[in-house]
Amino acid sequence: MLKRYMMQREAGQVEKSRSITREKQREMDKLRAEIKQALEDKRATEIMFQFAVGHDEVEWAILRQMAAEQRYRMLLNKARAMDVEWSKLRGFVL
Repeated sequence: MLKRYMMQREAGQVEKSRSITREKQREMDKLRAEIKQALEDKRATEIMFQFAVGHDEVEWAILRQMAAEQRYRMLLNKARAMDVEWSKLRGFVL
């Protein structure tokens, strides 16, 4: 009887760890999509800067570019802080 209880208890812990894994996987997928979008935004702001005309447009393009780069760096730091080896899970981050 004790053996059966211990087996059920272990099975419950396995289920709990699987649900955490699924939750973490969802979080990682969401973060991966955010990083991809941030990189696209960063590239778009670089193009905007190249086509900016006049002092105001140049200044606006620079500020948007700085914000996009900061967001991209922030998301990458968040991914690094997750303590997950991204390349072994589902390919690379992007």
